[in-house]
Amino acid sequence: MKRPIRTLVLSVAAVSLGAAANAADDVVAFGSITPDLFRIDSKAGQQAPAGSVTLTHPSEIGIGALARTTDGKLWGLSAAPVISQIQKPTARLYAIDEATPGAAFVADIGQGVPVGAAVDPTDGSLWFLLTFTDHPVPTLNRYDFATASVTDVKPVSVALSQQALVGLAFDASGQLYSLSTQGSALWRIDKVDPTNGGSAPVGTGLGAGIDLLSGGALTSDPFGGGMLAYEVAQQRLIEVDPSTGTGQVRSALPGPDVLAMAPVECATEYGPGCVGAIFVTPRLRADGCPSAGVPFRLMIEDALGGSTAALLIGLGAGSLPIGLGCEVVVAPVLPQVVFLPLGGVGAGQGSVVLATVVPPGVPAGAAVHLQALVADPNVQLGMSATNGLRLEFL
Repeated sequence: MKRPIRTLVLSVAAVSLGAAANAADDVVAFGSITPDLFRIDSKAGQQAPAGSVTLTHPSEIGIGALARTTDGKLWGLSAAPVISQIQKPTARLYAIDEATPGAAFVADIGQGVPVGAAVDPTDGSLWFLLTFTDHPVPTLNRYDFATASVTDVKPVSVALSQQALVGLAFDASGQLYSLSTQGSALWRIDKVDPTNGGSAPVGTGLGAGIDLLSGGALTSDPFGGGMLAYEVAQQRLIEVDPSTGTGQVRSALPGPDVLAMAPVECATEYGPGCVGAIFVTPRLRADGCPSAGVPFRLMIEDALGGSTAALLIGLGAGSLPIGLGCEVVVAPVLPQVVFLPLGGVGAGQGSVVLATVVPPGVPAGAAVHLQALVADPNVQLGMSATNGLRLEFL
C-alpha cells in the first residue's frame, strides 16, 4: 500500500517542477512585541520578516494565537485594550492575509487574552484559550465557522489553571494539547469536559534544560505526527512527542520572540466533494506536510465501508462535471490511478490510512493535487467523491 502512493505522488511531483521552488519555510509566526508576521524555517532555525499587520484598534494587543483551517486560511486572535483594571479585554478574531500581509476583523469572540488556538481536524472548528491577569482560571472556547458563533465556553480545571497554559495543538485524531509553563510539560486536554474531565500531564516534563517559565507557544508539527513548541527563555524550537510528553531541541531561533505560530499552508482541502449513502461526503486529508525524509500520512474517511476508492492524481485544480452535480476537481488527471480497499462497514464508516516516508530529492515547492472517487451503489451516480487536496512539498 505504501509503495504505490509514494511512487506515484513523487513521480508527479518530479514533473510538476516547472514553477520555481519555494523556500523551506514551514511555520508562520507573530512576534511578541508588535503585530509583525514572520516566516520560519524550523530546521535551519531561521526567521524572516513578512511585514506588519494593522489591527482594528491602534492600541490593540498583538496577535496572541494563530491557527490554520484545512482550507489553508490563517486565523489570528487578538485582544482589544481595556479602559479599567477590572474590565476584561475583548478577544477578537481576524482573518490573516499572508501575502499582503493584512488582517481583516471577523468577530468579537469572548472576554480575555488569547494564549493559544488550534483547529480540530475532525470537524474544522476553532478552539482557543482565553485568560486574564485578575481571573486565573482560563476558559476553553470553541468557535463554529458554520454558524459564526462561540458555541462552547468552559473553564479549565483548577489543576490546569495553576499551570499557566500557553498554546494549543491537536493531533490527527482530534486530541487536544497545551503547554504548562509552571512544569514545562505537555498537557492532554479533555475538550469535552475541561473542568472536571480527564485532563492530565503527559509524562513528567519536556526534558532537562527546557524552561517555559518565561512563556512559549505550541502548534502541530508541520512535518506530522507531533507538536512543535517555542521556548522564550532560550529562543529555541522544541519537537514534542505527544505520546511521551518529551521534547527535543530542533533548532535555536535567534531574533524576535515568538508569541504565536502555525504551520505554513501545505495541505489544502478544496472543492465540495460529492455525497454518498445517507448524505455523507467522504473526506481526503493529510497529517502534516510532505517533505523529503519525513513520515507522512494521507487519510480517506467517512466513505462507504468495505468499498474501493480510486485515488486520482493531477497537476492542478480543475472542474470536470461527471453528473448529478458532482465534479472531478483535479486536472489534468494523470493516467496512473491508485485503487484502495476501504476498511469499515456501512455508510460513512469506510476509511484507509496511507503512511509513507517521502524519499530524498523532492525539492520544496513541488505540488500535486489529489482526489478520491469511492464506489457506492447506494447513490444514483454509483460513486461518491472526496474533496480535492493540494499538497505542497516542504
